[in-house]
Amino acid sequence: PLDIQIVDDAALNAAVTGDGNADHIRINRGALEQTFGTMLGLFSSQAFLPEVGDPTAEETPTDLADSGFPALPLVRSCDPDTGQRAVLIPQDKRRASIAIALGELALEFLLFHEVGHVVGGHLELLKAYGSRGFISELGQRSSAPGELIFSHVLECDADAFACHHAHFVYTARDVGGPLREVAGTTAWEAEDFAMIAYLTAVGVLFRVLYPRAPVKIGAHKSSHPHPVVRSCLVASSATARALFNRSITLGTVDKILGVTVRNIEEVWAALLLPGQNPEPAGVWARSVRNGAKQLFTAWGKARQTLERHARLPRRWDDWDWSTGWEASI
Repeated sequence: PLDIQIVDDAALNAAVTGDGNADHIRINRGALEQTFGTMLGLFSSQAFLPEVGDPTAEETPTDLADSGFPALPLVRSCDPDTGQRAVLIPQDKRRASIAIALGELALEFLLFHEVGHVVGGHLELLKAYGSRGFISELGQRSSAPGELIFSHVLECDADAFACHHAHFVYTARDVGGPLREVAGTTAWEAEDFAMIAYLTAVGVLFRVLYPRAPVKIGAHKSSHPHPVVRSCLVASSATARALFNRSITLGTVDKILGVTVRNIEEVWAALLLPGQNPEPAGVWARSVRNGAKQLFTAWGKARQTLERHARLPRRWDDWDWSTGWEASI
């Protein structure tokens, strides 16, 4: 049995555990609140997805705390004396509507990701190697290279599961068309805008979970991959089949990455939020590419081990090696 609960805990975290009789997915209220608060806050910036709605109606926030955007309180009885700052709400109604939609999409990806840990047999794999019997989404700092790679591979595998079982719905024309109408933009085709919305939601989720990812990607020592590296791999998984079928080009993928993953990081840095990357654009891009290649390679080498412990046949590998995507990251 699979038990899924939203825990009334303001801490930013989600976790998977197993007790022998059932598997348990716990998503803290704090993860929901911070995801929605961050998404609304980003859309309050004129520089964030400027194709959506009327960005000139926004007044870019300038007094953000080191902890980032104010969380959106989901418990009405929150004590007003705790110093909770006012939630940032986009002034443009289209931007506010898209922000809420993408916040929901991000949390659905998180839930699929946690299910991926369960179905992938990651809890059993950890126990087989004498490690902990739970997986937490709150990144822990570690300096042991082997431990980092092992943990990063599991996160990559769960991301692959989530992307395989969700992106074909969220990136379809039937979804992209209505989203584009709500956004009030004609700058992108329906399928492309659906992909933009999807990758923006996932990219923001990763930044929310690891807001203080270090300034240099190469110096990242967390138990979880750098959020930008993960975003790029999700993008590669979501577009691998389309690239193979030639229904999308690498040029289009690069443009989509520019207005999603890169845009998130640019706005994050412009607002002086934690985890900025001060490296020049070219150096930063190479760092992201190298990090993605290393994780992709490590994940590929671990496939046989992952297959031995998976509870179901692992059919969530959307990377087709013949697309040459590894060389194009």
